[in-house]
Amino acid sequence: DLLQYPLTKQEEEIFGLGIYRITEQAIINSLVHGHATQLDLFISREKDNLNIKIINNGQPLKSSEIVQGHGFAVIYGWVSKLKGLWTISNNDEKVCLEVRFEH
Repeated sequence: DLLQYPLTKQEEEIFGLGIYRITEQAIINSLVHGHATQLDLFISREKDNLNIKIINNGQPLKSSEIVQGHGFAVIYGWVSKLKGLWTISNNDEKVCLEVRFEH
C-alpha cells in the first residue's frame, strides 16, 4: 500500500506527481471539454486522509461521458495507483470531482 507511513522519498515523489497529474487532468477536462469559466480547487487534510475537490461551472456531464476518454483514464489510473477513491457528479449546475486518499 503506497500510503503506509512514513513514506519513503520515492513514494513521496510518486504521490506528489500523482496529485499533480490528477489535478492537472481535471483542470484540462474542465476547460477544454466542459468549457468552464470558473474552477475552484480545494485540497485538505482530515486526520490522515487527503482530500481533493475540484468544482467547475462547465457543461454537465452525461453518465456515458464519465467513464470514457483519455482524461478520465489518466485520473482513474493515478487514483488507482495511489489506492484512492474518486467520484464525479453534477450538482447545482456545477461539475464536482472528489478524490480521497485514506491512510
